[in-house]
This record gives sequence, C-alpha cells and structure tokens, in this order.
Amino acid sequence: MRSFDDAARLCSAVLLTSFLRRSVVVPFLVAGCATTGPRAVERDVEGQLRSVDAERNDALRAGDTAALSRLYADDFLMITSTGELRSKHDQLRDIGSGTIQHQGPAERVLHVTVEGDVAVLQGESDPGTLITAGRPDARMRRYTRVYVHRSGRWQLLATHISVVGDSPTASATQIQTPDTVVVPSGDLKLKGLLWQPRGTGPFPAVLFNHGSWPTNNRSGRPAREIFEQAAALGPVFSRHGFVFLFLFRRGAGLSANQGVNAADLLDKELSAKGQDARNDLQLRLLQTEELTEAEAGLALLRKAPNVDAKHIAIAGHSFGGSLTLLLAERDTGLMAAVDFAGGAASWDASPQLRARLLKAVAAAPEPIFFIHAANDYSSAPGKTLAAERERLRKPYRIEIYPAFGSSTSDGHNLVDLSIPTWEHDVFRFLDEQTRR
Repeated sequence: MRSFDDAARLCSAVLLTSFLRRSVVVPFLVAGCATTGPRAVERDVEGQLRSVDAERNDALRAGDTAALSRLYADDFLMITSTGELRSKHDQLRDIGSGTIQHQGPAERVLHVTVEGDVAVLQGESDPGTLITAGRPDARMRRYTRVYVHRSGRWQLLATHISVVGDSPTASATQIQTPDTVVVPSGDLKLKGLLWQPRGTGPFPAVLFNHGSWPTNNRSGRPAREIFEQAAALGPVFSRHGFVFLFLFRRGAGLSANQGVNAADLLDKELSAKGQDARNDLQLRLLQTEELTEAEAGLALLRKAPNVDAKHIAIAGHSFGGSLTLLLAERDTGLMAAVDFAGGAASWDASPQLRARLLKAVAAAPEPIFFIHAANDYSSAPGKTLAAERERLRKPYRIEIYPAFGSSTSDGHNLVDLSIPTWEHDVFRFLDEQTRR
C-alpha cells in the first residue's frame, strides 16, 4: 500500500504532466514518477512558498478577489473533489459573489517539493473549511497545489482536491446539517443553529456563547463572519459526539432583527460618555439581558431531542467567554465550562469586569478551562482567574497556546481560526467532565 507521501508525489506528477505541459519544462518527472532522488528543500524557498500559500488562504477567508487575482496565474486550473474543472475566472467570480466562502479551520502543508521554477505543495484541510451556497462541507480534504515562479514571484498554477473518503476521520465527519431553532427569551424570539451527532443518543451537549460582534468591522472581522464561526465549530463538536447549540443573541447573526447587539451598544456608550460608562454598561449587559438569553439557550438545549440533560457544558469566546463564567456561577447543574479569551479585550480597562469575573470563578462549582493564545489582546484574565481557582483549590485547567497568525486579532480569534490548536485538549477535558 502506498503511503500518503508516495501517493501525493504521484498525484503531483500527474498534475504537473497535465497542467504544465503547455508552458513549463518539468525536468524532474520521468514516466509519471517522483523526483529522481531525495532533494532537500532550501529553507528560504520553502518559507517563501509557505508564506505565499498562507497569504492565499487569508485572501480566501476575506473574499479578497484582488489579492487572489495576483496570486493565481492567469492560466490557473483546478480539479475539484467532484471532478469539475475550474478556471481562474470561475474561482474569482464565485468567491466575489459569496457563492464560495472559506473559513478558519486549519490547512496543513505536509510536503513541499521544489525544482527550479516549479513547486508542489501537498497537504490537507480540516472539515468545515469550505462553504458553498451557504452550506459548510463537513469533509476532510487533501490537496496538491502547483506553484510556478514567474516575473519574480510565485503564483498558483494548478490545484487538485480529493475528499478523504475512506479514513476514520472522514467517516466521522459525515455530519448532519444543523437545524435552525427558535429560542424564546422574554419578548424576543432568538434563533440558533443546533448540530446533532450521528447515532443514537442521548448525547452530552454544549451551549456556545459567541462574542459581541459589532455590525461595523471595528473588531477586524466582518459581522457576517459570525456565521462562519458557527459553521466552523458546529461540525467539530458534533463529530466529537456532542449536541451543539450556537445561540445568536439579540442583534447578532440570525437574531439581527431582535434588538441591538452588545458591541454596538458599547461602542455608542463609549463615544457618548467615555470608558467608565462603557465599563458599567458592559457589566450590566453581562449580568442582565445577555445572561438571560444564554439561560434561555440552556433551557432549550435541556429539552432538545437526544440530549442528556444531566450532562451539559458551556463554552464561550471573548464577551461570550465572560458570559460563560457568569453562567457557570449561576447554573450549578452544569458539568464544565470552557472560556476562550474571555475578557481579554476589556481586562486592563475595566476594574469592574475584573472584580466581577473573580467573584464568578470563586463561586462556580464546575471545572473551568481557560484558553488564550500568547498573542491575544491579553492573557491576564486566564492567568488571574486560574490563580484564583488554584487558591481556592477548585478544579480548573489553563492553556496559553503559542502565538497564532500575525496580529492580536488573530490570536484573540483562535477559537475558530485555529481549531486544531485546542481541539484535542478541549475534547479530552469535556469528555472527562461530561461522560462520567
């Protein structure tokens, strides 16, 4: 049986033969086989290629067709996993219109081969990376990309994509599409996306509390990306055997018509009255309507089909991470809480928030997992709150993962932009707490 590396090299030969015959001399291919012998890839050239490929990934996630137009060769061709042949024009048209979208789950370059002005990258992408016509594709893919060096820069000439159809991972990722559910909360009719694992329940469940998501792009992420975050996380939790509810609180995502979201309210308060007033409003929102809405999500989740109501955990990110800690304090029937970057953007500026979260983690009985990237806006919240749990001898875990991406915004959004970074640790933690 061929190894993946052997198969990928053979695939590279086929691609190069079929795509490059027209315009590129490929001296290192003989009768469809790999290179004539082992050849170390120059570190600087490989680094350039990985950088260009990462730039291409960033442009795909942003829908930046201008950048993609520079990165794709004019004679670019792609063979999709369904066998469709697509040109540069086809890709730019569908990415520009939003028909094809890409999101955070990681791609991993597994092998790089360079011969002169031709390079072949082989790797794999996680389930949920591709969204077509609004639907995330929950299948793992492996790819071969051919780059050529022209006019002083590397451009993508050809791509071939295959679905990993016979691996345990691929089998496990045949996830049902989510159900849209209505979550009553007072006079509001919030909406959420509910993923269920395959198989016979009941299953443990997780409520996810998203961040504050301003309708402008102040956070560095367009408001529409809340859908991409949901689509990235839902299949992963479902694949690990959890019913997963991504609740859109007022003013956000599918609940955009149910009031004004917290981020916009906070921005308005800051502009009109200053930082102290913003801090006061943030704390009020966390302890009142936002908390009430999260509790409504929990109530629905406990009644959802196939849910083991006695084995429910919560998780949240940023503003939603802070909300998760307050909910863990309030609802003592929960099994665990996972806090992704909670309070990171507000910690230094808000003594009110610091004091309130310290009180919450002191009271919460559930085990809590604090998570930051080293380049988050601040990792002080996790470190300080974990130290309080340690002082009180209450169960907790903390991980400060290596810096991710190129900015504090990237680090802050580790939760959906780099799922493989935390996936093993988080699901080991959740399994230990919810499957007892």
